[in-house]
Amino acid sequence: MLLSCLLAFLFPFQLFLFSFAVLGPLHYFTEIPWLHGKKYFTSGKYDYLMLAALCCSIALFHYLTLDQHSQRAGLIEIMSSLAFVAFFGALAMTTMKKTWHKIAALLVIGASSVLLSRLDFFGMVFANLIPTIVHVYIFTGCFILYGALRHKSTTGILSLVVFVICTILIFSITPDPQMDRSLSYYVKSSYQYFAGLNLDLMNVLGLQKVSFNTQGLAEILFSSNTGIIVMRLIAFSYTYHFLNWFSKTSIIKWHLIPKKSLAIVFILWIASLGLYYYDYFIGLQVLYFLSLLHVVLEYPLDHRTMIGIGHELKAIVAKRSSAVEVAG
Repeated sequence: MLLSCLLAFLFPFQLFLFSFAVLGPLHYFTEIPWLHGKKYFTSGKYDYLMLAALCCSIALFHYLTLDQHSQRAGLIEIMSSLAFVAFFGALAMTTMKKTWHKIAALLVIGASSVLLSRLDFFGMVFANLIPTIVHVYIFTGCFILYGALRHKSTTGILSLVVFVICTILIFSITPDPQMDRSLSYYVKSSYQYFAGLNLDLMNVLGLQKVSFNTQGLAEILFSSNTGIIVMRLIAFSYTYHFLNWFSKTSIIKWHLIPKKSLAIVFILWIASLGLYYYDYFIGLQVLYFLSLLHVVLEYPLDHRTMIGIGHELKAIVAKRSSAVEVAG
């Protein structure tokens, strides 16, 4: 965690591009099989197929938006609605057991998405923030908190404290005005595909009001204090999210994975590295589906974690209330 934070301060843009291209694919290739082994944390055997189908649909519309002649705004609105259904549909797949209850919930969620899709924040939250920074930062923090509460772990609480301190440092330490803020053409051109996340974070966090039409956008994104601070957060979140996954040896159980499966993962990983090395944009688009799929398939686990935190906090409150009554 500290290493991820330090590197995010030193090389925010370069670190993110490296982590996303090198650590990211290995994360997808190992987490998706692990989720499959855990039955995706849903209540039904085939619930994950609904999530996979929604993911395929979102990916399809994403690829359509790459066509310069497409009606981009309309396609993004559809993608946002599908992302909304996937997120809350996963909650239904997690908390409901009867099939007809799940179908009814999906119909209500689908209808709600149509009504909400025209709101300005809708697409930003469900199509951009939740699959990205919420996934790698908010839910990672929730996993740390839930583990600490569930296991009554002092080291878990310490880990959460360090996580919060890293975040505070990211926002509180102003970038050195004397630092070299120049970036290579490769870094800038490769990062342009992620720029929407930075702009949304600047607006949501109230750091600076910007849009793709803002004058001097490139300078704001790559050279301003605000741009660097936001990039620190993104780089730290993604890098730690990936490294944290690989460090959970007791969960992944690397030593129990069949050698044939490890070989397949290694070959796919090397192939993905080759794609990114050849052309970052091509690697990004080829692996987009897997990147999105691992996020969507993890939604049930995210929901279970949030519910678990609620239960643990409720138990703590109940225990303390009981202790107070006894003492009284």
